[in-house]
Amino acid sequence: MTTYRSEESIRAMFAAVPECRRGSCDDPAAQTEATEGRMKAAFVEMERRKAMKEAIAACYETHGVNHREKCADLVRMYVDRIWKPATTNNA
Repeated sequence: MTTYRSEESIRAMFAAVPECRRGSCDDPAAQTEATEGRMKAAFVEMERRKAMKEAIAACYETHGVNHREKCADLVRMYVDRIWKPATTNNA
């Protein structure tokens, strides 16, 4: 089974990004950094979802007729991840 990194470990990999939304920052560089930070977070989330989907497919192939029982936790995590917004500061 694939292991996933915690939210804290992923956040620690990226530098702190200023919290700016469109029009709320006076500094254009901070605005650009904030936009890039949101984009990075969205791409990381998309890749996580993609990895989880691949893990579900592998689990399905491995367990065959017992996949509903054996893969239920993976599917539940995937569904929770899909219904959660990709980023919390959509601008």
